[in-house]
Amino acid sequence: MSLLILSASIFFQFAAAVATVRLVRSIGHTMALGLIAFSLILMGIQGAMTWVRIMSGDRELSADPEAEWVTLLISGMMLAGIVLIGRNWRKAQSNAGGLAFEQNVGESEKKFRTVIDSTPDPLIITDTSGVITIANNIAEITFGYVKGELVGKPIELLLPENLRSQHIGLRSSFVEKPSNRSMGQGMDLIAVKKSGEEFPVEISLSSIETGDELWIAASVRDISDRKCAEQKLDDAYSQISSSIEYASNIQKILLPDDDTLGEALGNHFVVWEPKDVVGGDFYWIRDWGEGRLLALGDCTGHGVPGAFMTLIATATLNRSLRETPPGQLRQLMGCINGRIQTVLGQDAERPLSDDGMEVGMVYMPNDNDSVFFCGAGFSLFVKSAEAVEECKGSRDGVGFISAVTDQTYEVTQISRSNIEALFLASDGVFDQTGGKRGHGFGKRRFKNAVLAADGLEIFEQGESLINTLRTYQGDEPRRDDVTIIGFQLSDVNDEG
Repeated sequence: MSLLILSASIFFQFAAAVATVRLVRSIGHTMALGLIAFSLILMGIQGAMTWVRIMSGDRELSADPEAEWVTLLISGMMLAGIVLIGRNWRKAQSNAGGLAFEQNVGESEKKFRTVIDSTPDPLIITDTSGVITIANNIAEITFGYVKGELVGKPIELLLPENLRSQHIGLRSSFVEKPSNRSMGQGMDLIAVKKSGEEFPVEISLSSIETGDELWIAASVRDISDRKCAEQKLDDAYSQISSSIEYASNIQKILLPDDDTLGEALGNHFVVWEPKDVVGGDFYWIRDWGEGRLLALGDCTGHGVPGAFMTLIATATLNRSLRETPPGQLRQLMGCINGRIQTVLGQDAERPLSDDGMEVGMVYMPNDNDSVFFCGAGFSLFVKSAEAVEECKGSRDGVGFISAVTDQTYEVTQISRSNIEALFLASDGVFDQTGGKRGHGFGKRRFKNAVLAADGLEIFEQGESLINTLRTYQGDEPRRDDVTIIGFQLSDVNDEG
């Protein structure tokens, strides 16, 4: 029995030693030293008891069974104590780890909420059933709810009542095929505040997958200010457009009507196509002495600036005509040149602009077998039975700073007998790009187009010319105002 008890004691002490070594690896040196001291104390007690027995002359190990049982009990207690300490330490570590995990989760949620609340636009996150799970601060402020009030509410609460049932179906469709996209592209989206006030919004949708769960994030932007600005811009545009339309009516009124042109020219056509609503091209006709004077002008610029220049040019022509003897085209052109320079202040030392016009004038005396042409940067095209000839004017226009005061303008006399028709065209015709290579239409193509229309009535020739130009232009943008005037002199001569 003594041997069995001794063996059990040795086993317990050995197990205690092994447990102590394992704990050393886990709990560190400080606690390990304490356990080792505890083991040494127990072993010391056991050794002291054995020494006492030897000194007392008891050589038999089983002489004192109670001492042996005490030794066994002390060894068991040493092992149990070490095991208990190890279990308690692991439990403490586990509890500490769980607490640290909860703290980490809490910190992550706090950081996530901080990120959500820092977004400049309202952000609302719902589950697949449309229930709001998160709404950032700006969302609550924008929609007029207190903190946390939106959570648990259906997202349809933020829509006008007449759209809520429709939105449920749309939301379900998005859940089936989630994607990151704008909501209601091309549509005017409306949201509603807690107070019932509706306001325009833009919404971007995105899906968030966390494991088996799907969340829908909606970034909402209040665009009330932008819509207000757009409305003001639309109002301003409408007002400006109305003003320009009205200016177009005024410009058309200043142009001679078709009856006036018919009485002066006979068979004729006019193609007048401003690049914009109003333009810098104009045509003008007046009786001058015993004849008629036709002018086609191309002012600098197009659109509104060009239209203003046509008013100045028309007024200048009217006044210059009154101050010039009939038939004196060269003198008339010089007068127009100087007067435009004066009106625009371009004859000063430091002029603020450099504007003017190119103009072609045809004078048709009633009792003369000839017509007279004077051009400033303008040509007259004379169609005879055989060909189309260009009658060139002077190179410089009128009114520009570069045009000297005593500028000389050439006058060309053309016999009526050689004329089938006369054509004036602004440079918007010749400069218009198109064709395969994007070159300008040019004067050669214009003359070929006139010949191609031979045999047509004069007004049909006008339609043919502008259609030819449009076909050549193709997809190219219109570069400038386009004006073409064509007329025949035979009917007027017969009437005279």
